[in-house]
Amino acid sequence: MNSLTNGRRIADLIVKNGRRFNPTISCQYFSNTSNITETQTKKRRPNPNKKGKASYSNDFRRERKSNNVNKIQSESLKKQQKERHLGDSTLSKCNDIMVKLLQRRKQIDAPPIEWILATESKVDIDDYEFRINLYKDIISLTKALELSIRSKRIQASSTRDIRELSALLGNILLICSESPPKRLTGIEELPSTSEMCKKVLSLLEELNLDIQNFHNFCTIRAANQEHHWKLASNLFLNQIDPDMFGLVPIDSKLGWDRYVEMGLYGLAMSIKQTKNTDIDVANGVFDAVSDMCMVSPTDREKYVLAAGSALGRAGEWKSCIEFLMSNPNSDFGHNLVAAVMDACFICGRYDDVLDVYYNVQTSNDASDWQWEGEYSRSHPLAIDLLLRSVGMKAILSEEGQGYSDAMILIFNQILEEGGRISLSAIKGVLQTCKNDADFGLALQVLKSLQKYSENKEECDWTIIPEEKSSFLESDHSNDNLVMLKGIDDDIIATVMETCCAAKEFGLALLCLRFAPVIGDERLVNDLDLTSIKTSGDMIPQLLDQQPLLLESERLLNATALALLGIGCPNEAHQLNAICGKPYETSPNTNHSNISWIEAYRHIDRLLLALDDIASSRQKLRKIDEYYLSTGTALMMQNAIDAGQVNAGLEVASIINSRIGNLKRPRKSVKDAMITFLGLDKEMNDRSNFNFYLSSDMLFSVMIKAYGSKYGNMEALSFYFDGIKALKKDGKFSGEVYIQSNNAALEILVKQGDISKAFQLFEATDRESRTPETYYTMAQGFVQTGQWNKVSSLYQLAKKDFLISEAMCYVTMKAISNSNIDNKVKLLRSIADDISAQKGIKSGTWIAENYWSIKENVGYHHARLLMWWNDPRETQQQEFRLAVQHLDKSERENKACHIEPLAAIISLANDDTFIESNDQDISDLVTKALIRICGSGHELESSMLLQGLMYLSTNNAVECCMDFVNYYEKNDITVDDDIVFLARTAAKLSPPTDWE
Repeated sequence: MNSLTNGRRIADLIVKNGRRFNPTISCQYFSNTSNITETQTKKRRPNPNKKGKASYSNDFRRERKSNNVNKIQSESLKKQQKERHLGDSTLSKCNDIMVKLLQRRKQIDAPPIEWILATESKVDIDDYEFRINLYKDIISLTKALELSIRSKRIQASSTRDIRELSALLGNILLICSESPPKRLTGIEELPSTSEMCKKVLSLLEELNLDIQNFHNFCTIRAANQEHHWKLASNLFLNQIDPDMFGLVPIDSKLGWDRYVEMGLYGLAMSIKQTKNTDIDVANGVFDAVSDMCMVSPTDREKYVLAAGSALGRAGEWKSCIEFLMSNPNSDFGHNLVAAVMDACFICGRYDDVLDVYYNVQTSNDASDWQWEGEYSRSHPLAIDLLLRSVGMKAILSEEGQGYSDAMILIFNQILEEGGRISLSAIKGVLQTCKNDADFGLALQVLKSLQKYSENKEECDWTIIPEEKSSFLESDHSNDNLVMLKGIDDDIIATVMETCCAAKEFGLALLCLRFAPVIGDERLVNDLDLTSIKTSGDMIPQLLDQQPLLLESERLLNATALALLGIGCPNEAHQLNAICGKPYETSPNTNHSNISWIEAYRHIDRLLLALDDIASSRQKLRKIDEYYLSTGTALMMQNAIDAGQVNAGLEVASIINSRIGNLKRPRKSVKDAMITFLGLDKEMNDRSNFNFYLSSDMLFSVMIKAYGSKYGNMEALSFYFDGIKALKKDGKFSGEVYIQSNNAALEILVKQGDISKAFQLFEATDRESRTPETYYTMAQGFVQTGQWNKVSSLYQLAKKDFLISEAMCYVTMKAISNSNIDNKVKLLRSIADDISAQKGIKSGTWIAENYWSIKENVGYHHARLLMWWNDPRETQQQEFRLAVQHLDKSERENKACHIEPLAAIISLANDDTFIESNDQDISDLVTKALIRICGSGHELESSMLLQGLMYLSTNNAVECCMDFVNYYEKNDITVDDDIVFLARTAAKLSPPTDWE
């Protein structure tokens, strides 16, 4: 059914019984009877005082004539009322139809911005079809309404009619401007939306109704969508022309779909489209802004920012910069800088955004620009655009550009000044941290956001939407600002990726633990977690803390990356499987970083314990502090063993801070004044420091952690400060804090300061020393070649019953390097001492520790200790011993020393002493290769190549196949040369990704 037929159909619905309006009929009866007065309608009665037939006859004629007039008047009034009732009924039915159309309009979104841009847009077929059907009905209603207006059935004859007609025509304009433009639909039989809007404007003029700003806005929007730039430009220029519409301010609300920006965009595109003109696009737009500012100076900021956005969408970033450069003393002030930066940002010119901010604004710092009573202060939108642009540059470039430090300074300044910042700007800051792998700054931002999320009311700064209206300095009311949440899945994922880039995988996982809970917790409650086959409860804890893992793919990928990096591939596989993203191959279930799993278990228990203590509102007891100290020490040691020192220190810092809050009593007025004056800082620092000194175990682990993160000097400083504090409080005891002394002694030995190390050793009470104390000092003497002091130290340890296997090894090394006689006898005596202490035979201990002894005393003395006196049989004996060690490690399911594995591979080709057949040797070599593969030993590659060469030479295809299956199944990375040799020997083709 075509549009004309639709129009007639709706017109038929308006008029009952199929009666149509005749456009030639006029309401003549209203005009013909309009001059009838009240006296003309009164009946004349005969005068009773007058007599005669003629008199009565005349009276009768007059009365009859009067009755005829009254009859005509009555009929005219009836027709007038009938016409008025019919007109009212017609308008009412039009309104009823419009109500239904508006109900349908609620089902669609606002028109997308792509409709007005001069670029191709993606077409949503279903949405287009719905909008087009709505538009067809609007066309039909408009034609029916036009017919009624032209036939005078509908007139603006009363205040109510004027109000209803204006609203009805305004709604028609609204729906027309929200309908797909004809240039996109390609439907030729339908008029363009701009033509329909022009027709409605003509109806408003015909009815002598006021054309309001909203009516012009809808028409300008439709014209922009149809790319009828000249129409949009003329309408807007007429609206801001004082000679046309007087001093009527333009609606200054900001947004691409608002009047001022829509009009300025049409003006910019019209000037840009006009080729034969000398007017620069930016000049033309800002001239229009100047005219608007003359009418409404208070809206200057909004008009200038709207112009920047309009020019940006028109692609006129370059003319904006030229306008700014040619008008350094513009009355627009710093609003102009923000507007130009916005234009560049919209066009994706991020380098130009930075250039405008750092160069143009810097050059204008000495000008007369004044902003909120301060000179040379940047517009808040300009600062936000700067952060966003740097973030976009970081996204486009994978390499670090060193922006993170500068961006953090700006971010901190916004927080200190209680400013406003968008979530996009925060993400820009974090993106620079990610590119620079600066996890410390990223965590700093995350902590600030966490504090904001937990208590927005107490924060001076605000997270706002990135709409320009949120950054207006002319509007100081924070009530209108949207207090957005500070943390979402993108924020957490970016911080986690930053930590992973810095190899701080433990910190990445802690981001999930400490960030506010995001997502629907009911999703986790509905999961069946009984299928998880991992050691510890890390996966359920992660899902419980962040249910959004089930929905956010980026957050899930960041978590899996952290788990893989920390050495827990099985946990990563299980998490992906639960979240519906399983790996194609299942990793080895036995391969997990047990140290980190234990550390995470302690972390969870410690934080839960602190929550329970805090919720009970009871004073922290000594026993509670002891348990917390022990748990923190175990957590720290496991974190160090897992290679995640920073993660351990971060958790320890949080625990320390929370314990300090629990132990801190309520402040009196005096305490509050001390805090206000800042005199309690030293007391608080000391109180926080005391927790690390609460046990020898925790203090010693913290010394090791400080040494790992900050270096030996910082660790020693931490140790001596702790000892000083303990002595000041009368709590120090050499016996109680021996582990801490040993940790400090180890650091002194590592940095080669043996003299100070020996001073500390001698200062330690002999009764407090441990085997570790002697061994650490002995290592220092070995480093400097003071072999005689090592022997003396061993005798002292033996006298105190404090010898250890490690002490025996270094003493044996000292003896073998000393210029003395009877070395083997002395070595045997040391073996006798340690074996007696262990309660085993000396020969058994030597055989079990042969490879460690050989490493310290050398091959010659080691074979003599084993009573292998014939050099010709030594290699055969050593091979047998290596096989025994390999078999024992398999029986006990323990790791095998690398030396016996290397011996099996290197001696396999020696036919002079090998007694087994080739298949047995191949099986032994294969077992050794599998044990060596993935060990990370510096000789791993050379030993693997040597073993594979043996298998290839002896045509051990099945053995090579077993080796290939092992490293592929367990996802172990090996060198390309080894892959090629192994697959060739196994008669397999090269991998599919082989170059």
